[in-house]
Amino acid sequence: MANPLYVTPLNQPFWVITRVTGCPLYIETDEAKYSVEPGQALIIPAHTRYRIKPLGREYVTHWLNMNLILFDHLDLLHTLKTPYVTTVSAGNKIGRLHGEITGLMNREHARGRASLIAMLQLKRRIYSLLELIMSFPDVNFATVEEIGKFERFRPVLSHIERHLAGNIKVSRLAELMYISNSHFYKEFQEAFGLPPMQYFSQQRLRKAQYLLATTDLTIKEIGNRGGYGNPYSFNRFFKSMHGSSPGQYKKTAANSMHSIPF
Repeated sequence: MANPLYVTPLNQPFWVITRVTGCPLYIETDEAKYSVEPGQALIIPAHTRYRIKPLGREYVTHWLNMNLILFDHLDLLHTLKTPYVTTVSAGNKIGRLHGEITGLMNREHARGRASLIAMLQLKRRIYSLLELIMSFPDVNFATVEEIGKFERFRPVLSHIERHLAGNIKVSRLAELMYISNSHFYKEFQEAFGLPPMQYFSQQRLRKAQYLLATTDLTIKEIGNRGGYGNPYSFNRFFKSMHGSSPGQYKKTAANSMHSIPF
């Protein structure tokens, strides 16, 4: 079999929920390939590099992009590290909810009471989608214990978020939790799986990815928000962390967002 021609790799800063109709698709990540049959839905975690290959001439995908974040940092679906393929039955339910959510989001002319009702209906559909995803086998949400752990670190995470454009010191983060530097370093590593400064760099990258994908800010402006005074420094940081330049990422993200019917 000849090497398949995949589309440009995608890597988006939000969860992707898509339902396939028409012909089957292959979804390829850096670790594995997934076959998605017509009627099935696919859940792709945020910051997952993937490619799409249709196995026929005609196919249709319906996309939703979502962020399921608590305290600005805790991803409710963080235990799901790889794409998840649903059953056809679940895919049909996702397809129905997608249509309703899209319709409510496109109510551009709603005013006053009608606008409020549409917003409440939209939230109800999103919660229904969330409840459906929670019911899938092997899809685990953050536990109460994990939420409590993140709540304990909330002052630290808020400090990091406020200073993404500047510098931070581990000693200051430890002060916020009233513990020694060594104890803080150990507890942070156990909680987040990364040393504090590496986590700081990761958050800078993710903020940059989000701004590149969702705003019209220039690369220089986005770099400034991440504490990089010139585009060269930002480009070098982004490429070392992500593997492509900010410009390449912005172009790919724009193309993928253009194909999403919102």
